[in-house]
Amino acid sequence: MNNNSLDEIDRLIIEKSKDLQVTKNRTLTTVVVGFLFLIFYCGAVFVFEDRMCLLLIGGVYILITIFEKYSYGQTVLLYKKLIQKLSFNTDDRGTEPRQTTKP
Repeated sequence: MNNNSLDEIDRLIIEKSKDLQVTKNRTLTTVVVGFLFLIFYCGAVFVFEDRMCLLLIGGVYILITIFEKYSYGQTVLLYKKLIQKLSFNTDDRGTEPRQTTKP
């Protein structure tokens, strides 16, 4: 692979991809935030009689999930871009990618 064609962001992605704990923490945080919101929202239903307050709480949660989905999508796009660069570099050398065997 020609390292000259990889920019600083690509190198950072490769380096961070080795740390699986980051992905595990991100997934755990997303799940915990979802459950905490569920508990908070169920409690708010009993405490607040004002429907507008419940609508506001639901709207904030929707905005949070939109941000989570957007950041996930951006991460996927970065990985796809990197995969295409690495694939292009492999094709330029005239060598085939290494075959992996399934266990």
